[in-house]
Amino acid sequence: MTAAQYVSQYHSISVPEYRMQNGEMRASQFTNAPVDEYLNLKHTNRAGYTHNQRMKFRQGLCDFLAEHAIRPDTPVYKIGKGYKIINSVLPCAYVDDDMFMSAFVGKAPPETLYSVIQALSYWRGWRVLEEGTPPSLARLVDMFLGADCNGFVGNYLKEKYKANAFRLGPSSAEEDYFYNRDEIRDNGTEIRADDVVLLNRTPDPKKGEVKVNWDLPRNSLEDELSLRRFLIGHIMVISSVGNVSDKTASVMISESATSAIENGGPRTTAQTLQRIGTYRWKILGKDREVHSVIKVKRTG
Repeated sequence: MTAAQYVSQYHSISVPEYRMQNGEMRASQFTNAPVDEYLNLKHTNRAGYTHNQRMKFRQGLCDFLAEHAIRPDTPVYKIGKGYKIINSVLPCAYVDDDMFMSAFVGKAPPETLYSVIQALSYWRGWRVLEEGTPPSLARLVDMFLGADCNGFVGNYLKEKYKANAFRLGPSSAEEDYFYNRDEIRDNGTEIRADDVVLLNRTPDPKKGEVKVNWDLPRNSLEDELSLRRFLIGHIMVISSVGNVSDKTASVMISESATSAIENGGPRTTAQTLQRIGTYRWKILGKDREVHSVIKVKRTG
């Protein structure tokens, strides 16, 4: 599996659509509900919903399932700390509070999002019955669900290299990846698929933050990058590598890009990395500073 293939899993989610049939709420067809939004704890998403608004909706959804689990006329059953929803076209979907939380803060993998969206589809089926015209399921997904940058990268690497072979995950801070580096790439011919590209944010002088000093000698620069790893503000992963030379690498980069840009959310784009100094890279056509291109420690 490549990172680009993992992106496609977010974009190809299709779940049963629930409707009232012969007096029962059942699912008999599929509806597409891709996850292609950026989402995290801090930012309002493109649909204009804040974290608190998303949490309020999440709690309402949890309360809805709890209510239906004790009713005799619904396909919702309480199982352990979560719920199973029976439908007529697929095995039961299981969701619990941890799954809901990860989905609503941008940390859920595609399989968790699938289960949460199926619960959302069931909720919408009742809203259609009771209120007539709720938003479409795809629109509801855009309003409340998504993935953030370290959520996407952490879930991808965790899935590919498995829990016993990759110690970081969707809730790991971006700087943890540099701390857990195996090596820093310093030549285009060294770059490989699944290398991580870390971008710096703009330093805040009011907090005493300063930029990386790229003029230091090689034997001091790795320490400097470690010292400035708190500046890392975005993480991406290389899906595949094309033409390379000592100073350039044509790559496909997968990420969940910020909602501030037009095509934010999980995506894969063609980029060119250019070496402009020791350990120092830039992405052609982009203004943001690259902190480092690294291989993260892993086995397998």
